[in-house]
Amino acid sequence: MSRENPLTARVTVNRFWAQLFGRGIVETEEDFGTQGTLPSNPELLDWLAVEFMDLNWDVKALLKTMIMSSTYRQSSKPSELARTKDPRNVLLSHYQRRRLDAEQVRDQALTLSGLMSHKLGGPSVFPPQPDGLWRAAFNGQRTWETSNGEDRYRRGLYTFWRRTVPYPSMATFDAPSRENATLRRLPTNTPLQAFVTLNDPAYFEMAQSLGRVSSAKAGPPRRRASAMAWSSALCVLPVRSKSLRSSTSTGMNWPT
Repeated sequence: MSRENPLTARVTVNRFWAQLFGRGIVETEEDFGTQGTLPSNPELLDWLAVEFMDLNWDVKALLKTMIMSSTYRQSSKPSELARTKDPRNVLLSHYQRRRLDAEQVRDQALTLSGLMSHKLGGPSVFPPQPDGLWRAAFNGQRTWETSNGEDRYRRGLYTFWRRTVPYPSMATFDAPSRENATLRRLPTNTPLQAFVTLNDPAYFEMAQSLGRVSSAKAGPPRRRASAMAWSSALCVLPVRSKSLRSSTSTGMNWPT
């Protein structure tokens, strides 16, 4: 922790930067050695490291400094010049679009559906998963007892995890198996991810709840409920529609 050793502060601020921007100033967060990548902006990395030490290692203050920056508050829409000169957005000419981690995919779906449990702490829970996985892996000697009630809808952080049989929907969205320490998750793009959100019993249940919530809020006609669900899921503002303007009691006009 000595100020004469800048490595601790550099590694720490780089990890927080990666959490906010999707990629660290040093892309190989796990390797600051000779086999790692060079920092895209060494002056910024040094400044953040010194600032972190000057803040007395206050993580909350450091995060506030990052998210209040003009770089973090940029639009995610790149210019044509940025696409040409910096296609990977290493220089952060615009905000880096990024995917949610596996646990966050579940949390977002639970929140949109209105099922999310905000209970804190306690033992791990067993949300729905396809039948037979543990029976095949453990020769029927262990079973997955699906949780009921509030525990069924807790955050992904609380999902029970066994390294030999990881929770399948999270593994599909690139959650590490935990057999080895994984500092940086590398996202993949496979059809299985779409199949999970379409067919997994947990996501099917969340979709049903989202439909009920949207129908209750939007009222007739039914297309307004579909538009509300679509708008909520994508976090976009509703589009004004002349055909619905006269029939909307809430002042919100949904697309046809």
